[in-house]
Amino acid sequence: MDGPWYETSGPSDKEVIKSMQTTWFISTLNRDLNSDMDNNNLQNRLKDNIKNLPSWTHITFEKIKMIPNWKEESDRILKKVTLESKPYGSYRGFQTFVVNEIKEKHFIRFIKEFYLRNVIQKLKPYIIEYYYRPENKGALMASVRFSHFSANR
Repeated sequence: MDGPWYETSGPSDKEVIKSMQTTWFISTLNRDLNSDMDNNNLQNRLKDNIKNLPSWTHITFEKIKMIPNWKEESDRILKKVTLESKPYGSYRGFQTFVVNEIKEKHFIRFIKEFYLRNVIQKLKPYIIEYYYRPENKGALMASVRFSHFSANR
Protein backbone atom coordinates (compact mmCIF):
# COMPACT_ATOMS: atom_id res chain seq x y z
CA MET A 1 0.00 0.00 0.00
CA ASP A 2 1.29 3.41 -0.91
CA GLY A 3 0.55 6.59 0.92
CA PRO A 4 0.77 8.02 4.42
CA TRP A 5 -0.04 5.82 7.40
CA TYR A 6 -3.18 7.81 8.24
CA GLU A 7 -4.65 6.92 4.85
CA THR A 8 -3.66 3.24 4.83
CA SER A 9 -4.58 2.15 8.36
CA GLY A 10 -7.59 2.78 10.54
CA PRO A 11 -8.58 3.02 14.19
CA SER A 12 -9.59 0.05 16.34
CA ASP A 13 -12.85 -0.10 18.32
CA LYS A 14 -11.02 0.91 21.52
CA GLU A 15 -9.39 3.90 19.80
CA VAL A 16 -12.75 5.04 18.44
CA ILE A 17 -14.47 4.80 21.83
CA LYS A 18 -11.57 6.60 23.54
CA SER A 19 -11.71 9.31 20.88
CA MET A 20 -15.47 9.72 21.29
CA GLN A 21 -15.14 10.15 25.06
CA THR A 22 -13.34 13.45 24.44
CA THR A 23 -16.29 14.93 22.50
CA TRP A 24 -18.13 17.95 23.88
CA PHE A 25 -21.25 16.17 25.10
CA ILE A 26 -19.55 13.25 26.81
CA SER A 27 -16.74 15.27 28.38
CA THR A 28 -19.21 17.91 29.62
CA LEU A 29 -21.54 15.22 30.94
CA ASN A 30 -18.66 13.66 32.90
CA ARG A 31 -17.69 16.91 34.64
CA ASP A 32 -18.40 17.24 38.34
CA LEU A 33 -20.00 20.66 37.89
CA ASN A 34 -21.62 22.20 34.84
CA SER A 35 -22.02 25.90 34.18
CA ASP A 36 -25.06 27.75 32.88
CA MET A 37 -23.19 28.09 29.59
CA ASP A 38 -22.89 24.28 29.38
CA ASN A 39 -26.64 23.95 29.91
CA ASN A 40 -27.39 26.67 27.35
CA ASN A 41 -25.17 24.90 24.82
CA LEU A 42 -27.04 21.68 25.60
CA GLN A 43 -30.37 23.41 24.93
CA ASN A 44 -29.08 24.73 21.61
CA ARG A 45 -27.84 21.30 20.58
CA LEU A 46 -31.18 19.78 21.52
CA LYS A 47 -33.04 22.31 19.36
CA ASP A 48 -30.68 21.62 16.44
CA ASN A 49 -30.66 17.82 16.66
CA ILE A 50 -34.00 16.68 18.03
CA LYS A 51 -37.08 17.79 16.17
CA ASN A 52 -40.46 17.91 17.92
CA LEU A 53 -38.93 18.01 21.39
CA PRO A 54 -41.78 18.66 23.84
CA SER A 55 -41.92 22.25 25.05
CA TRP A 56 -41.99 21.15 28.70
CA THR A 57 -38.53 19.63 28.46
CA HIS A 58 -35.77 21.78 29.82
CA ILE A 59 -32.91 19.32 29.98
CA THR A 60 -29.80 20.16 31.95
CA PHE A 61 -26.72 18.13 32.74
CA GLU A 62 -27.74 18.14 36.41
CA LYS A 63 -31.13 16.59 35.57
CA ILE A 64 -29.43 13.90 33.53
CA LYS A 65 -27.04 13.10 36.37
CA MET A 66 -29.91 12.76 38.84
CA ILE A 67 -30.96 9.56 37.09
CA PRO A 68 -29.12 6.50 38.42
CA ASN A 69 -26.80 4.65 36.01
CA TRP A 70 -26.47 7.59 33.61
CA LYS A 71 -22.74 6.93 33.14
CA GLU A 72 -23.20 3.23 32.41
CA GLU A 73 -26.02 3.97 29.97
CA SER A 74 -23.96 6.61 28.18
CA ASP A 75 -21.08 4.14 27.83
CA ARG A 76 -23.44 1.38 26.63
CA ILE A 77 -25.08 3.60 24.01
CA LEU A 78 -21.69 4.93 22.87
CA LYS A 79 -20.36 1.41 22.42
CA LYS A 80 -23.48 0.34 20.54
CA VAL A 81 -23.43 3.38 18.22
CA THR A 82 -19.70 2.96 17.64
CA LEU A 83 -19.99 -0.70 16.65
CA GLU A 84 -22.95 0.07 14.37
CA SER A 85 -20.80 2.66 12.55
CA LYS A 86 -18.22 0.12 11.39
CA PRO A 87 -16.19 0.12 9.21
CA TYR A 88 -14.44 3.29 10.29
CA GLY A 89 -12.13 3.54 7.30
CA SER A 90 -8.69 5.08 7.56
CA TYR A 91 -7.69 7.48 10.33
CA ARG A 92 -8.17 10.37 7.93
CA GLY A 93 -11.54 9.10 6.71
CA PHE A 94 -12.65 8.44 10.27
CA GLN A 95 -11.87 11.99 11.38
CA THR A 96 -13.39 13.46 8.24
CA PHE A 97 -16.60 11.44 7.84
CA VAL A 98 -17.37 9.16 10.78
CA VAL A 99 -16.65 11.16 13.97
CA ASN A 100 -19.48 13.66 13.56
CA GLU A 101 -21.97 10.92 12.68
CA ILE A 102 -21.12 8.94 15.83
CA LYS A 103 -21.24 12.09 18.01
CA GLU A 104 -24.67 13.04 16.71
CA LYS A 105 -26.09 9.52 16.97
CA HIS A 106 -24.83 9.09 20.53
CA PHE A 107 -26.25 12.45 21.59
CA ILE A 108 -29.69 11.83 20.09
CA ARG A 109 -29.95 8.23 21.28
CA PHE A 110 -28.79 9.06 24.80
CA ILE A 111 -31.39 11.79 25.16
CA LYS A 112 -34.22 9.77 23.60
CA GLU A 113 -33.46 6.27 24.86
CA PHE A 114 -32.22 7.16 28.31
CA TYR A 115 -33.25 10.60 29.52
CA LEU A 116 -36.69 11.04 27.96
CA ARG A 117 -37.63 7.41 28.63
CA ASN A 118 -36.84 7.89 32.33
CA VAL A 119 -38.78 11.14 32.51
CA ILE A 120 -41.81 9.58 30.84
CA GLN A 121 -41.68 6.58 33.21
CA LYS A 122 -41.76 8.97 36.18
CA LEU A 123 -44.65 10.96 34.69
CA LYS A 124 -46.68 7.94 33.58
CA PRO A 125 -48.82 7.66 36.76
CA TYR A 126 -49.75 11.35 36.56
CA ILE A 127 -50.56 11.12 32.85
CA ILE A 128 -52.76 8.09 33.40
CA GLU A 129 -54.51 9.75 36.32
CA TYR A 130 -55.06 12.96 34.37
CA TYR A 131 -56.48 11.31 31.28
CA TYR A 132 -58.46 8.49 32.82
CA ARG A 133 -59.88 9.88 36.05
CA PRO A 134 -63.66 10.13 35.52
CA GLU A 135 -63.89 13.88 36.10
CA ASN A 136 -61.18 14.74 33.55
CA LYS A 137 -61.61 15.16 29.80
CA GLY A 138 -59.48 12.12 28.96
CA ALA A 139 -62.11 9.75 30.32
CA LEU A 140 -64.84 11.64 28.45
CA MET A 141 -62.85 11.56 25.20
CA ALA A 142 -62.23 7.82 25.62
CA SER A 143 -65.94 7.28 26.26
CA VAL A 144 -66.90 9.29 23.15
CA ARG A 145 -64.40 7.37 20.98
CA PHE A 146 -65.68 4.07 22.36
CA SER A 147 -69.29 5.05 21.65
CA HIS A 148 -68.36 6.24 18.16
CA PHE A 149 -66.49 3.05 17.27
CA SER A 150 -69.12 0.74 18.79
CA ALA A 151 -71.95 2.57 16.95
CA ASN A 152 -70.14 2.23 13.62
CA ARG A 153 -69.62 -1.51 13.94
